[in-house]
Amino acid sequence: MLVPLSKFLPVTVLDWPWWVVAALFVAGLVAWIRGVHFSRPLLTITIIVGAAALGMKLPKMLGWGMEPMAAAILLAVVGGLIGFCLHRWCIGLLLTSLGAGVAGLLTMLLRGLPPLEWATSRGFTAEAISGWWKEMSGQLAPVDAHALAIAVGVVVVVATLLTIFSHKWATCLLWSLLGISCVVFSGAWLIRSGQWPGLSSLPGSVVVQTMVAGLLVSLGSGIQAGSLRTPPAAGPVAEPVPADSNNQTAKPAA
Repeated sequence: MLVPLSKFLPVTVLDWPWWVVAALFVAGLVAWIRGVHFSRPLLTITIIVGAAALGMKLPKMLGWGMEPMAAAILLAVVGGLIGFCLHRWCIGLLLTSLGAGVAGLLTMLLRGLPPLEWATSRGFTAEAISGWWKEMSGQLAPVDAHALAIAVGVVVVVATLLTIFSHKWATCLLWSLLGISCVVFSGAWLIRSGQWPGLSSLPGSVVVQTMVAGLLVSLGSGIQAGSLRTPPAAGPVAEPVPADSNNQTAKPAA
């Protein structure tokens, strides 16, 4: 899975320093096992960082007459407030978006579809996104497009229902999936950048490695959900009744 996945990485991420990828790997491990215990602050920080990064790009992408730094600060503040105050719905939105993206990417990998041209030659701009969409629409066969739509649709429905009826499991699943995604991304980056070519010889086919990743996500979700269980509170302890020397309760004087 790592080798074909590495071909889908945009070339812009290859310029990242190694310590950024190492930090992403460590953060992924923490999110995989313990993310649910720090869900609200972690989610708030994640949204702030993502909103700030998006704010640096939006003025150039959309042609706004606004300073990128001002847009980044504005979006970071708004995103932080939303992430902290609307934690439950942000969990649902992120789980749905991340799950749909992972499902779509895995569908392309399992069906053996080649990476799109944007992954090797374009940056993150409005023209690149529009070109990517047109390219994907023209490159996918009808059967592949149907498989992709079904996979994404099923994940969206399941994630939505899970968010509505079981917020705890939705939160555990989100952080476990996000953690494994960070770990897998780090491995794909090491292969694509040539930093650790030995990873390309991992045993197993794409199907087997995908199943292993899915089992790890399930394992992480179970571990986090189990760690949230609290033992039942002990009942009140009855105090002993005082008794006299004849092992009888004292009677009040007449």
